[in-house]
Amino acid sequence: MRRPIYRSSFKPRSIRKSESRAKKQLFINLFLVIVLVFVFFTWVLPFLIGSLSFLNKNKPKVDVEALKIDEAIAPPVLYIPFESTNSATLSVSGYSTPLTKVELFINEELKSQATTDSDGKFNSDSLVLEKGQNNIYAVTLNDADKRSLPSKTIKLFYSDDKPILELSEPADNAQVNGGDKKIRFVGKTDPDNSVTINGITIIVNSEGNFSTDVGLSEGDNTITVESSNSFGNKNLLLKIVKYNPQASPSPSANP
Repeated sequence: MRRPIYRSSFKPRSIRKSESRAKKQLFINLFLVIVLVFVFFTWVLPFLIGSLSFLNKNKPKVDVEALKIDEAIAPPVLYIPFESTNSATLSVSGYSTPLTKVELFINEELKSQATTDSDGKFNSDSLVLEKGQNNIYAVTLNDADKRSLPSKTIKLFYSDDKPILELSEPADNAQVNGGDKKIRFVGKTDPDNSVTINGITIIVNSEGNFSTDVGLSEGDNTITVESSNSFGNKNLLLKIVKYNPQASPSPSANP
């Protein structure tokens, strides 16, 4: 006859102590979490809300009525057919609601006011441009001084600086005797500029250098070299080269 097997539930003392410490730590952690949640909702959250309210009080309030923006009024359409200019002034044309006023701004500054005709067309007075980039836009005002939203901003670049133009060849008052009826022109300008010699376009490389042979006639030849940039600014140089077909080639003449 087999004896019944009894399973012992006895735990070592070290394990019981570990479990007791774990339970105590769990209760402590739960207590701390409850305290922190209570403190956050009782003091921290109201303080944060109060701080935000204080900051908002110090911000200037936007007076919507003072702006008098009416989205029902169509903004103007401006017509400026170029992106750069060498003129210090500009007259802007466009169209908007008929028989209304149009205010024109450059770089956020009011520059002029125009009135549309019965067809909605307008032309502004001459606006003074700033060197570099000019951000131009306009708004429409009706009889009640209600404003439209701003028009599309047009970027216009203004510069009156002359482009670089330098000639290293030929020398001033150069003379060609006999031989080929031509002389070499070598020079430099800004890389994006265009160069013409006697009205003929010359290739300019990525570093702004150019060179070409220019044909000569007997006697004095006045040769015009011109460089122009995207603003329409030009720089002009004149060279006088004398060609004598009867004389023997001089050492300075180009082969």
